[in-house]
Amino acid sequence: MKFLFLVLTTLVLLVTSNQLPATSYAHFETHIVKMTPNGFEPQIMKLDVNSAVIFVNQDTNERWPASNTHPTHEIYPEFDPKQPIASGGSWAFKPKNAGTFKFHDHLFPHMRGTLEVTSEDGQTVIKTTKAWDTEFKDWFVYLVKKFKLLVFGNQNIPGEKFKSLTTEQQISEIQKMAENQEIDQVWRYFTQTFTGDPGSRGNIHDLAHLIGGLIYQKNGFAGLGICTPEYAFGCYHGFLDKAFQKNLDNLFLAEQSCRAISAQSGPFASCVHGIGHGIASFYQTSDLKTSILECQKLKEGQDFCFDGVLMEFSRSAPQSFYSKENPYAPCGDLEAEFGPTLGFACGRNQGTVLTTRFNFSRQQIIAVCLASPSIDFQNACIDSLGYDAARSSNDPPGIFNQCQDIQNKSLVARCARAAAGELVFQNIVGWSEKSQQVCHLLKSDYQLDCQSYIQELAKQYGR
Repeated sequence: MKFLFLVLTTLVLLVTSNQLPATSYAHFETHIVKMTPNGFEPQIMKLDVNSAVIFVNQDTNERWPASNTHPTHEIYPEFDPKQPIASGGSWAFKPKNAGTFKFHDHLFPHMRGTLEVTSEDGQTVIKTTKAWDTEFKDWFVYLVKKFKLLVFGNQNIPGEKFKSLTTEQQISEIQKMAENQEIDQVWRYFTQTFTGDPGSRGNIHDLAHLIGGLIYQKNGFAGLGICTPEYAFGCYHGFLDKAFQKNLDNLFLAEQSCRAISAQSGPFASCVHGIGHGIASFYQTSDLKTSILECQKLKEGQDFCFDGVLMEFSRSAPQSFYSKENPYAPCGDLEAEFGPTLGFACGRNQGTVLTTRFNFSRQQIIAVCLASPSIDFQNACIDSLGYDAARSSNDPPGIFNQCQDIQNKSLVARCARAAAGELVFQNIVGWSEKSQQVCHLLKSDYQLDCQSYIQELAKQYGR
């Protein structure tokens, strides 16, 4: 076994150092996918069922390639090494099934790729049907679960105990709940457990993402109304990622479902924002213009869809997509080609890009906002500073002081207004008093606008 491992390791090193072409290993044609700081290279790997693929870690970090959906990998469970791959290490995978399988890095979910596996006759899709006995077994298991629920009720663990579990235990607990009770009850339990917590804390967003996917799996588009916008839209993201997993054929059905969940503009906006995330994910956050064009097909809420696309790119696009030397890229080109709505959507997310990818300080981001030649980018950029202030502090004076760093009276007011609204939107504990306190710290001529804004936002989201 040690000798075989040594032979495989040597082959990988030779192939990746370009000293030997990728030929056969152990009777299979061997393909190499490099895991680099910029993602998977190539991002799309085409092979057949008589081939193997070796994932080679050329990053300084541990990496973990696995099939979608994050974080459960249930699309192709065997496509999962079950543990991280150390820097310089590798993992070989021999696919048995033909099909198109999207995958990601479990440790860095924004890094994504696609495995296109053809059968011996060149087909990429193999249709399967359940045997009658399998269908009967599924039906019987369903009846047993319903009976247990009727007799014993929901046996969910207390919320505080759930918070203390490891991520793997939490995922297992959520899946168990989804099997034994209605899925809307699972989401209700989750939101009650994490009331007032932002989606940026810990793994909350990923868990919301998981439940959203389970909602679609169980209820289809009829279940979209179960999701709510807490936790950075995690439920919507997971739902629409699952819905758009294979194609965008149901784009208009998704839009109609968003409109059906509420006549109020707030939930509709959040839902269509989620469509934008789903579109960008479908295109592996590598084709921005095509994603934007898909948003333009919608009849309503295109600007919310644009925002979802740009937010997904800010988090998940390859590192090389953005430029430290040009902090406005790609916003200027987008606004020139598609108009001010794209400039606004891009500006709203550019602060996240500069902070997370290039370690810009808050003062540096303020400077970028103020120096922008686009008023739409500037306004959105200032709004994002307000959102960040609200997420980083629960103290109204602390929130307001962060906005005061802008040192432009009208833009300070805009920042504070956005921060107050974010407290409402995220349903932060004590949002009503805290948002009002932020508004009251403004000069009198800006207070009324701030108060009207938070009142309207509270009304839209039924707070």
